[in-house]
Amino acid sequence: MATVEVKVPDIGDFKDVPVIEVLVKPGDAVNPEDPLVTLESDKATMDVPSPAAGVVEALRVKVGDRVSEGSVLALLASEKGGAGAQPDKNHVRIQEVEVALSTAGPVVLLKAESKAIPVFVDQTVAESIHAALSKQKLPRPLSHDLMRAILQAYDGKVVQVVVTLKGATFYGALTIEVAGNSKVFDSRSSDAIALAIHFAAPIWVSRELLEKSGKPLEKEDPPGTQRL
Repeated sequence: MATVEVKVPDIGDFKDVPVIEVLVKPGDAVNPEDPLVTLESDKATMDVPSPAAGVVEALRVKVGDRVSEGSVLALLASEKGGAGAQPDKNHVRIQEVEVALSTAGPVVLLKAESKAIPVFVDQTVAESIHAALSKQKLPRPLSHDLMRAILQAYDGKVVQVVVTLKGATFYGALTIEVAGNSKVFDSRSSDAIALAIHFAAPIWVSRELLEKSGKPLEKEDPPGTQRL
């Protein structure tokens, strides 16, 4: 995964063009040609599209700013470089996923660099992830089993997942590839994690998220926690 600068393209002789609308926010999943920012010149308005599939890392402009050709509008975490590519310094690959039971309900632990990010999930999702991790075959397929079977029937697969946090809610940017074409879908983090486990796809988080939400791993489980 690489960080791509989204810049103002060739807009002719116009300079200091105002930004009239910002269509995305950090953490949003985008696909190639999705509009990111709207500019307005004396003659027309134009949308600046995303150059690739990925996740918006940061915005460099706001409504009312003036930009010219080459001005940086946003930073995009793109999957350029292929599935499993080494991340830049701003992203960390999750090394282990574990499902546990706590007093607050089932929780998925995303582990990396001696820390664990807790993501609370419902019971069905917990069972699905646990079954995928333990290679168990359930009597009847759950929704993630069905989604995996449908994707595989059309030569599709999950390429990667990027987990982000907006406010108090986790989000998942799910990248799916079918017949060589990839597309990013906005998803519940729990569903994205489950499908990543089913396809053995990499899961990424930003280093900032790991530092802010990651809890130091303990040698013993805290009281009220049970591993599945």
